[in-house]
Amino acid sequence: MTGWSEVLEKLNRTVRAAYLDAQPEVDGSMLVLWFRYGFHHKKAQEQSAQLMPHVRAWLGDDVKIDYRLRDTETSKPGPRSASPEDDPFVREIVKRFDGRVTRVKEVSE
Repeated sequence: MTGWSEVLEKLNRTVRAAYLDAQPEVDGSMLVLWFRYGFHHKKAQEQSAQLMPHVRAWLGDDVKIDYRLRDTETSKPGPRSASPEDDPFVREIVKRFDGRVTRVKEVSE
């Protein structure tokens, strides 16, 4: 979605990291952002004041944003296609701090 990628480019890197995982859907004057992870879902809502002006410039002043978390508990578990190191948020943090992932610990949210 071209407009969404342009919105992301206007955000600073810290704020952008919360939205990298979002899957946008536009429905009239509603922008629905779907998140796979509760952490990103929460951080994105906390950063909404940074996002809103850019979304208004893209979709108009009447736009509303709906932050939704995908229900992964009820979806059937499939093979893990990506490691935690491939997560966009993790990649952004590793890049920013010029670090590397040394250990991955699964935690429940």
